[in-house]
Amino acid sequence: NKDYREKAITIAKQEVEERPTAQSYDLLAWAYYKNEQTKKAIAITREYVLGKTFEPEALLHAAIILKNDDRFEITSLKKELIGAIYELGPTAEQTILNL
Repeated sequence: NKDYREKAITIAKQEVEERPTAQSYDLLAWAYYKNEQTKKAIAITREYVLGKTFEPEALLHAAIILKNDDRFEITSLKKELIGAIYELGPTAEQTILNL
């Protein structure tokens, strides 16, 4: 539902204001990505997430988002995520392998 996806952006923006961590920015980038605002998601991911966290879920989101950025090679992210499959769970494995 579009209303829920737009509300996710509002909530993520508030989270970034209150707690500007890489994980908060990841949530904002993911919300933009899910709202088909890929350019904003890529910009946020590049500036505030990459190199600032090693949380597997944030890195998975980053890889999925940056897969749409032809200026970024996700091979290193994919290698790191393969090492975190156990932590991310079995449902993430196929997503990671398809990056």
